Amino acid sequence: MILAFETSVVHRSPFYLSNPDLSQRSLYPTTTPQLFRKDSSIVKGRRKKNTKLQSSSAFTGPLALVNTLWRNHPYAAAALICGVKASAADLFAQGRQIQKEEDIDLDFAEIVNIGEKADFRRNIAYIIYGALYQGVAQEYIYNHLYPLMFGAGRDFRTIICKVSFDLLVQAPFLTLPIAYASNALIYRYSLKKGFRRYLNDIKKHGLLVKFFALWGPVQTITFRFIPQHLRISFIAFVSFFWLIILYCIVARPKAGSPKVDKPKAVNGSGKTRLVQVYYFDH
Repeated sequence: MILAFETSVVHRSPFYLSNPDLSQRSLYPTTTPQLFRKDSSIVKGRRKKNTKLQSSSAFTGPLALVNTLWRNHPYAAAALICGVKASAADLFAQGRQIQKEEDIDLDFAEIVNIGEKADFRRNIAYIIYGALYQGVAQEYIYNHLYPLMFGAGRDFRTIICKVSFDLLVQAPFLTLPIAYASNALIYRYSLKKGFRRYLNDIKKHGLLVKFFALWGPVQTITFRFIPQHLRISFIAFVSFFWLIILYCIVARPKAGSPKVDKPKAVNGSGKTRLVQVYYFDH
């Protein structure tokens, strides 16, 4: 009753009577005062922050440390991973090559013997090639140039543009020529001969078709699902095991073929054939 009296007194005051708009207002507004409202931008910011924390907490322990290092030092991480990958792939290739040429079984003593016969100057050259181009250069190309050229999204159109450019432009005109040129320098023959082998492998051995068949699906996965700072490591992981599979296929003797003491080092067989599978790498 007292409350009703106060309300009627206020509404009958001269100030309210002279201001009909105010007199029609309720003393108890239904809207929440600004002081007590939740700022939508703050809520969204909190949600975004929490989502970021949840995504980073997917890695725990040593994996979290590696993830942080890879995110904060992408070029060093790319050079390290690709250099180690190139070294391991080359040592595996040399071991298979020595095993095939000398017809030996891989027991512990023979593994040590193969290690003594390995060409470590060649291995260092592959480490340099892997670290500089496959690591540092491709980190810059895929994670800095591609977002500028095609955008940083993960939608279908952006992924198709990136994969198409990688396979149709970068691979035939940059990635593979650099691989053949590096191999020419490592094995000390002319760059002209190296590019002649490149063209010969395209025409007669289906180099580009095989390259596209592998790296088309892999690069689609890379740009769609792999976090940006882990892309080069993912590519190195796939290429390493792909090289092992190729070396095993190439070194496997054909059914019914006669056993020979030493394979001839000619194109398509023996030592050169084992080296050529490296060109399917990315």
